Amino acid sequence: MLDFYEKGTTVAQNEAAIRMADRAGLYTGGIFIIGAPFEERRHFEQTYRFAAGLPLDITTFWVLDYAYGSALWETARKRGILTDEEIIVPAGSERGTQNYSTAELTALCEQYFFRFFCRPSFWLRQIIKVIRVRDKYLVMVFVAGIQYLIARKVILLISRFGRRMRAATKIFRRKPRRSRRKKYKFEPEHTVRTEENRRQLIAKCRY
Repeated sequence: MLDFYEKGTTVAQNEAAIRMADRAGLYTGGIFIIGAPFEERRHFEQTYRFAAGLPLDITTFWVLDYAYGSALWETARKRGILTDEEIIVPAGSERGTQNYSTAELTALCEQYFFRFFCRPSFWLRQIIKVIRVRDKYLVMVFVAGIQYLIARKVILLISRFGRRMRAATKIFRRKPRRSRRKKYKFEPEHTVRTEENRRQLIAKCRY
């Protein structure tokens, strides 16, 4: 995976650096990207398990973006997947860059995010670290993390509720009633006016 993104490091090196920083009392964070062309669900789960096994104070999961000028973007452009006018395009089956759609990948990122922060072991480790380090910055990060988690959960619930309400509105929306008025293929006789009848009516109106 790291070779695909040309990071120039190994998984073992990254893990060792994070654990060393944590032992030193430093604030640690990580960003994990999913959506490479060859990735399947088992790869996504491996990425999550790796993140959950690290002593990270904060993390997030992102869908792979093909950003203008990057090596991935250039490769996709040469293959005809992207055009020169497109600046940032998320991975997804819509453009043939992934087996999962962009919406499915985004939903997985949200799922992994809440799974990571809703673990009791994470909050226990955070409390122990705050007590061990006794740094005001870590306390602020700890409190801000709780607030951010709650806010993000509320926003997600509101978004889901809005989608369900719109779907329910479409289902129960009444169809317009069809008019029962009789339609005539031809105009009724009492409305047919010949040119002579029109002239007579005009003459009566004048007098």
